[in-house]
Amino acid sequence: MQGSISHMNSEEEKRIVKQAQAGNEQAITVLYNQYITLIYRYVYIRVGNQAEAEDVTQDAFLKVFQSIGRFEFRSSFKTWLFTIVKATIVDLWRKKYKEMTVPLEDFLAHEPGFETDPEVEIEEVKRQQNVEEAIRRVFDELSDDYRKILELRFLKGYTLKEAAAELGISVNNAKVRQFRALEKARALTNGTDPFDSISLESLPKNDNE
Repeated sequence: MQGSISHMNSEEEKRIVKQAQAGNEQAITVLYNQYITLIYRYVYIRVGNQAEAEDVTQDAFLKVFQSIGRFEFRSSFKTWLFTIVKATIVDLWRKKYKEMTVPLEDFLAHEPGFETDPEVEIEEVKRQQNVEEAIRRVFDELSDDYRKILELRFLKGYTLKEAAAELGISVNNAKVRQFRALEKARALTNGTDPFDSISLESLPKNDNE
């Protein structure tokens, strides 16, 4: 899922939206590139599946550009865009959970962040993006042993027992390796922890930890 995040002031964006409403394909491409990464990450966080996230994102953008002529600038373009994205997520969940006994909109309204301000949502996605970039930089500097234990534990959600089995080491050695890998990661980031947003308490546990 490609896309560039650039800074566009409100007047510039309004001008481009008007061009898109007039059928200017270049303006449509600019808007697509402006928001594709943010929207995809937003959707992925909520559906948790790459294929479905891609489908929802593309479906949402198709709806946006099919109906952009009806956008009347009563809100920001971002707010309008997120309204369509959220409705598309609702459609997905309605198809997946046809027997839900409560209105799906009410169900999703209680999902953390679902009804928050789009500006806040975008900032949260950017923050997560920065975390991911920091983790990639750290991985580039770590040894294979350290990188693999952190990938298994923090990114793939393995238990210590599962990670140890995957690496062919004991559970105790996996614990030690994880500790040392985190220490090395902190040293590479001047004392900050790029994995801090993934609490150890939230990781899968088992009787052998």
